[in-house]
Amino acid sequence: MGTARGGLGVWCGVGWLYAVTFECSTLQATPGKVVMNVRVQPVTGERVGVRAAALRNALRLVDLQPCLAYWVGAVAALRSPLRQRVGDRVAQTWVAQHRFEPADRIACLLVLTAPVGVLVRSYRRRPRLPAPAPVAPAAPGLTG
Repeated sequence: MGTARGGLGVWCGVGWLYAVTFECSTLQATPGKVVMNVRVQPVTGERVGVRAAALRNALRLVDLQPCLAYWVGAVAALRSPLRQRVGDRVAQTWVAQHRFEPADRIACLLVLTAPVGVLVRSYRRRPRLPAPAPVAPAAPGLTG
């Protein structure tokens, strides 16, 4: 059980680092947000800082509580004039519409679809097991 928890922790940490890194970049958005033409920005209109992005994404754990059927984040967003979830309110950020350049959107779409191509390619290269040899029917009269 400890290995599963450790793996889950690593997975969550990688996801958190992914979001923070992209939201602090010049695009201020993860590849998925770029494709959807939205980005994260502070309510002041400046660039997202590391602190705000880290805080926003750390509080995703509060917003996405599976035991509460994800209602915490949904209710927080519905009650906010800027549609901010809990993490956005604390970090003083929001997700705003933004028109990205087509080249940025295409590049991000490639980033998102590349892992699928790798998985398909590795699946096709798996060694195939040989088919089982056919079993010869028993000769008549020799059955016991």
